[in-house]
Amino acid sequence: MNESSVKGSVTVRTVSARDGLPQQSERAVSVGQFGGMDVSATHVGIVDTGANDTHLRIANGTTVRSVGLKSNVSTPQTVELTERDGDLLVDFRAYPAASDVAAAYYKPRIGGQWLPARKYADGSHRNLTFWQGDAAPSGDGFVSVFAGQDLTSDQQPDVYAFKHRFHPDLTVNASVTAENVSVGTQVDVRYAVRNTGDAPAEASDLLVRSGDGPLKSVSIGSIPSGESVSGTATVTVDSTGTLSVVADAGSAVPELDERNNDDRALALDPDLNVTGMTAERANDTITVSATVTNPSGVRATDVAYRLGNGPNVQRYGTVSVLEPNATRTVNVSLPAAEADPAYTTRFEVTPNETDGDASDDTASRYLFRPDLALGEGQVGYYRTDGVVRASMLVSNEGLANATAEIEVRNASTGSLVASRNVTVAGSDSSQTTAFTEATVGLPGVSSGSRVETLVTAPGETALSDNVVVDEVELNTTLVPPSGDISASRSAPTVNESVQFTITNVTDADGRAVHTQWRVANTSAVDTGSLNWTGRSPGNHTVELVVVDDDGITSIVTRTVLVRPERPDVVLGSQAPRDLDRDGRFRDVDGDGTLTRNDVRTFFESYRNGSVRDNRFAFDFNRDDERIDILDVQALHADNEESSDERDEQ
Repeated sequence: MNESSVKGSVTVRTVSARDGLPQQSERAVSVGQFGGMDVSATHVGIVDTGANDTHLRIANGTTVRSVGLKSNVSTPQTVELTERDGDLLVDFRAYPAASDVAAAYYKPRIGGQWLPARKYADGSHRNLTFWQGDAAPSGDGFVSVFAGQDLTSDQQPDVYAFKHRFHPDLTVNASVTAENVSVGTQVDVRYAVRNTGDAPAEASDLLVRSGDGPLKSVSIGSIPSGESVSGTATVTVDSTGTLSVVADAGSAVPELDERNNDDRALALDPDLNVTGMTAERANDTITVSATVTNPSGVRATDVAYRLGNGPNVQRYGTVSVLEPNATRTVNVSLPAAEADPAYTTRFEVTPNETDGDASDDTASRYLFRPDLALGEGQVGYYRTDGVVRASMLVSNEGLANATAEIEVRNASTGSLVASRNVTVAGSDSSQTTAFTEATVGLPGVSSGSRVETLVTAPGETALSDNVVVDEVELNTTLVPPSGDISASRSAPTVNESVQFTITNVTDADGRAVHTQWRVANTSAVDTGSLNWTGRSPGNHTVELVVVDDDGITSIVTRTVLVRPERPDVVLGSQAPRDLDRDGRFRDVDGDGTLTRNDVRTFFESYRNGSVRDNRFAFDFNRDDERIDILDVQALHADNEESSDERDEQ
């Protein structure tokens, strides 16, 4: 080393033989400042801690190499060079970034290749000093011995031994170069397997696989250290839309690190669409239903969704795996009090597009506003008491009730003829329509007059279908339609299905053109029957709305008793019985008859929780309240009446 090192460079002198004669060569190495330096027989190691970066530089008589360090090493402090059998081992001490703890590292150069820097000892605080002891080759690697001591304490030097075994380490890169790849396409998967380790890799198997499993196996021969093997494998893309390549699939190679053995070659995206959104109301709960489809040929894995309605309603969830061309309905429930009619309801899935168009990932509409309509044929005209009257059927597809204003104007002049307000009931479902009948007197209107009828409500979704223009045709013999309801069961039990059927529908002056079923939270439009299951005991009213071609409406009703299931409680010899199928289990002791013993047994047990949990079954006074002594008295009266009837017989 010459004096030029003070000026920021070092000259490396090496002596070698050429043509049998000694030969000396010199090479200048530029450095910022020296943090550490060592010399071996053929190399000089320098820690160059320049202003911009820090490097470990290794120089021989002809070349200078800047040795890469591990990414978390910021400042190397010392360097030790050891040569064994032509292999150069570089040991250095360094500080990880943002830490005052030093660690010892080694970086071997084997067969002309630098290996990754490996940490072989954890350090402690900056006053811990390491000394390189020696490094010796072994049959499958090398052994490094070194010492460390805290110079500021009485700690005895610690001696460390580190054995490094040479291993192969396979990495793989894969790609599909074909364009416009789709499910069912046959493609060539290109692969390149490289041995980045420091020992040869034996023969192994390479596997091309999809998201559903293996597709093709390829035999790979042995790969020397630092060498690569490449090739192609032809496979068909399945509905998962993914292709990956795994090196050493059978784990035949004792690798240094198997975490870098696979690479993704292809990943097709599905194309989820939100095709519709509806809502239903049940008591105080609204259930929003969104229809999600996967029209693509690629299986869609779990995709996140969001349902929003104004600032107070945000619901999140997951649409689970959806096969190609499949459809799923996602139901989201929320309290009716939280729904804000001033905002649209928006359902959207996380975009994962193949077509680049995310507009079909969202459905948005006003679900909680009224949506009134007045259609052709829904207004009829007749004269009573010398005044022409319009009878109309106002429909509402929205979930909200509305105070609607009906205005009738002269179609020629626009002058107001009559107006009135009417409460229009909301629908239980955005898929069905609720109807409200209203009548308006039309003073000054006669047969042949042209009138315009408009129905509006605050906050309504749309107005395009709210107006009808008619030429008044009087029908002085308007007769409402009629019909009956038949039931497949007269008194079904809870959770037992019953079918209601329209019978005997007639209209003396025309024909029935529209029907609607309504019972509890179920409705159906223009169907001849309705299947319904009662979920709670009690009397339920079934309504059948029949509308004729004059717009005249009739509502046919039928009350159906839904009986509770036999109580799972034994108060006497057996479980109670419902003797007359009215839903009240008066035979409390279960012996098949109503006697004083039933009254006595009920008196002794009416306070039991098991009795009060079956309120409808034991509500003998029919007050729909908590079971109490009044129900005992009512059972006693029923028994007395039954006894009198038996005595008369």
